[in-house]
Formats: sequence, C-alpha cells, structure tokens
Amino acid sequence: MVEVDFEIEQPWGRRVWRAVKWPVTGFLLLLFWWYGITWTMVVERCEACCRETVAYQYRVLNIPVSQTTSETPSSLEFILRDLGRPCTHMNKDSILWCRHRGAIWCPTGCHLRLTADIPDYDGVWRPRILEYAKEHPEAASELWGFVNRKDRESIRAVFDRFRPDPAQVEVTSDE
Repeated sequence: MVEVDFEIEQPWGRRVWRAVKWPVTGFLLLLFWWYGITWTMVVERCEACCRETVAYQYRVLNIPVSQTTSETPSSLEFILRDLGRPCTHMNKDSILWCRHRGAIWCPTGCHLRLTADIPDYDGVWRPRILEYAKEHPEAASELWGFVNRKDRESIRAVFDRFRPDPAQVEVTSDE
C-alpha cells in the first residue's frame, strides 16, 4: 500500500475568512454595543409649579429595558397643595437631558437639583402656610393666578410673606 501525502488547496475566500472572522466579529459586536445600547436621562418639568421628574433608562435598540424614576417636588408645589389648590401638572415639558452611547456614564454626570428648594418645609414653613390659608381663603386662587401668568415677582413676594425669621430657624451642624 502506497501512502500519498497531498494537501487539498482551500479556496482563496475561505482562507481570507479564517484570517479575519474574529476581528470582524469583534468589530461588529463593538458597533452593536456602541449604537445599540444607550443610557438616557429624560427630564419632565411642570412649567407651572417647577416639579421635576427624572427617568433614567437603559435602552437596547432604543427600547427601554430598565427604568428608574425619581420625582423632585418644588416648594411652590408644596405651598399650592397646602393652600388647597394643588397643581395638576398639565403644562409638563419633556426633554432628553443626556444620552450615553454604549451605556458609558461620563464621570461628570448630568447633575440636576435633587431636593426641594426649602429643606425644612414640613417643620417651619408648612404650619405658617396652613395658618395663613385658614385666615385668607382667597390666597390659593391669588397664588394660582400668579403661577398661570408666570409672574415670578409676585410669586417671590408670596414666598417672602411665608419666610420665617432667621432667629426662628434652628441651625443644625454636621459634627
């Protein structure tokens, strides 16, 4: 029996594919990851009372697969609620605040205010506002009129009316 040693020559295309298939596959996966997966931050803000709702979303092919929502009420919303005229949030405006391709979150981030304007609203401001609302039942419609006209000076004057004296507010230190 005679052994014949010969090698079958592969076609040129198959040799090239064997050489480039892993780099091409890696490149295509990288493109999918960069353009197909995003992290977005969508902010909705009520123009009347300045309430903010922030939605953090992970998206695959622009379809949200995970969402976390945080709401930030404003002091104006608290005051309207306590005067008996809560905001209906009819004038909400939505904006795509930032989008990170490949779900890479930049180290600087997208910072917004994360607390209400008045840190001690329930302790200091709320009793004063509830007392004022009992004495002046027209205060809610007056303030709502300022809000609808976007009269910021008059709204600021209402805030100053409820602002406590600095001597009455306890100062807490972080020791």
